[in-house]
Amino acid sequence: MIPPAAASSPEFFPEKREKYYHEENVWGTVVTFEGYGDADDGSVWRKALAEACDFLHRIDDTFSTYKPSSAVSLVRVGLLSPHTAPSLYREVAARAHIVSEITHDIFDPAVAPGGIDFSGFLKGWAAQESAQIFVREGFPNTVKVNAAGDLWCGGTVGDPGPQWRVGVQHPFMLNRVAAVVTVSDRAVCTSATYHNRAHIIDPRSGAPADSDIISATVVGPDGGIAEALAKVFLICGSRHTDQVFSHPYFDNSIDDWGVFFIGEGGDTLFFGDCFA
Repeated sequence: MIPPAAASSPEFFPEKREKYYHEENVWGTVVTFEGYGDADDGSVWRKALAEACDFLHRIDDTFSTYKPSSAVSLVRVGLLSPHTAPSLYREVAARAHIVSEITHDIFDPAVAPGGIDFSGFLKGWAAQESAQIFVREGFPNTVKVNAAGDLWCGGTVGDPGPQWRVGVQHPFMLNRVAAVVTVSDRAVCTSATYHNRAHIIDPRSGAPADSDIISATVVGPDGGIAEALAKVFLICGSRHTDQVFSHPYFDNSIDDWGVFFIGEGGDTLFFGDCFA
């Protein structure tokens, strides 16, 4: 299956740049890291990559609903209080609560089937957080993290620099893209039902999502929120954008966000300037 979103190499890099690439098997899927730098940046890349991969596996150990010893599993069965859970759990829970407020509880990990489940937020959040490890370790140039279709596309430290061109998968022609967005320091998160409508559940009814769209791609400066909003728009439909983006959270950042919708018949709709 082709992921709903896939990124090309960044634009505008000099040919002398070295490409650094890694695939990490985690969460039952593959997370890819791609970066560009000089030949002597290899040691910094490897150090940051080891830390980033360790971080992804800590996320799995904390949030997997398939591991009986994970913090999420222990909270689900009442053996661990959310208030005394590890700091990583509490950090994600606090960020996810913001999305619940923004979406009027359409996104709410607490009402997931089987118990609390942060999976509709985690990939986008983790992609951004793991990319920031490369910045902290001093890798000087852009890094893209693709967490199974939820992307964080970094920028160049100290320079607005090169940007990533990201294609949104066309739902009916799998060798084509439906739209392209060029971004730097932004998440690009896509949720779609054209492969499997049943995997997105409307918490209001308990039934699979059934709105006017079959694909929603959200671009923004927060990966976790972008991933969650893509799912919310699939549930509520394209008309829900005004309600979401009128929330005070977006008062000072609305220009940083964009959404691309694909309808049942292949019709498209844009919100924001990044897809224009």
